[in-house]
Amino acid sequence: MKLKDLISAFAAEIELAHAQMEHNLDELAVLDNAEPAFMDALEQYSGQTQRMGEAAELAGFPGLKLVCAHMVENSLMLAAQPPGERAQLIDFLRNWPPLIVNYLHHLDDPSCAAGLIDYLEHAPITMGAEQGLKVIHMLGAIPVQVDYAEGKDKPHRPVLASPDDVALVMAEDVDHNFLEGFFQEAPEQVHHLVMLARNMVSGEADSSDIIAAKRVAHTLKGSGATIGLRGLAALGHHLEDILEYFEERGGHVTPQAANALLDAAYCLEQMVGFVMGSDDYPEQAQAVLQTVLDLANRIDAGESLEQPSARAAASMPGATADTSTSAAPQKAQRPEPVAAQTSNTLRVSKQNIEELFLVSSEMSVGSAAMETRIKNLVDSSRELLSQNLRVQKRMFELETILQMRTLTRKRANA
Repeated sequence: MKLKDLISAFAAEIELAHAQMEHNLDELAVLDNAEPAFMDALEQYSGQTQRMGEAAELAGFPGLKLVCAHMVENSLMLAAQPPGERAQLIDFLRNWPPLIVNYLHHLDDPSCAAGLIDYLEHAPITMGAEQGLKVIHMLGAIPVQVDYAEGKDKPHRPVLASPDDVALVMAEDVDHNFLEGFFQEAPEQVHHLVMLARNMVSGEADSSDIIAAKRVAHTLKGSGATIGLRGLAALGHHLEDILEYFEERGGHVTPQAANALLDAAYCLEQMVGFVMGSDDYPEQAQAVLQTVLDLANRIDAGESLEQPSARAAASMPGATADTSTSAAPQKAQRPEPVAAQTSNTLRVSKQNIEELFLVSSEMSVGSAAMETRIKNLVDSSRELLSQNLRVQKRMFELETILQMRTLTRKRANA
């Protein structure tokens, strides 16, 4: 199924689920907290919302998953409110599914994504500024993902990399929120990509690493295209195609390709650092892109990547000699010396780099553990709410029994 068809199907499923969710909210608006039907309706509503988030994640839309998770968190507040105080929260929980459907049907209209984010700001449990930027960044990348997946305005793959292909000139009309989201997420993404590429070079990568790396490259490609960074978008695009090739073949990456992917990952990391003002412009970017283009074009031509390409190595000097003066400085920066430079640098500062990646791995593990703990806390919160309702019911029954006994004793004494 094409990505555009998948999005349409996902929107249709939300529309179908919305009717049942409306019915659940009608029950939640009038039922007492102590009634079993109340907990059943709340379970159905929150469960449906959670399943929508899981479906969004499987479809490759993590931003929509975060939106659904935020709505689940707000829906649980119904258990703590008496029927007379739920009207505002019920209205809020009714109107967000149509906004998602409208966004999915109008991906080219940035106001639809902005409207969804603005609506979330009125939630009883508000979304934090950092989380909001993350969601905006992810939602803004989906239209670009669709364009690439559908081949919309997609040119034939170039043979030679030019200086314009690695330009990092930001668009003047870039949305401020999208830019903040990029600054928030991109550094962590490129660090993760470098770690995955190192696993490929060492032979420790499996198919899950290939898939994860492809997703990161896909996100960086979309982010670069959204804010006008042509170099980031171009390198991410061709890198994603190469990773998809290896994913389809079981995840085995050839040594030559692994080294090229590592060079590309380091280059993307430096590009992000340059845009953020923390690093120099990657002078090796054109040479790295040329290496990636050579690999991608060999894949397009159906050539095997198991053996080094003598054609690619032989064509580079001639191609450089035929280019214009603007590309002439790249003659001294062919892809092979770039890879050698990277390798030498790694040998010099190996201990420091190993420590940095160890810290990065620990942070990734810690983040995953934190997400698990948050999920467990939400589950525990729901269980505590249910137990609290049962305790209140038992207390009411106990008070009734005590009152009956008191009345009986008074009558007996009388």
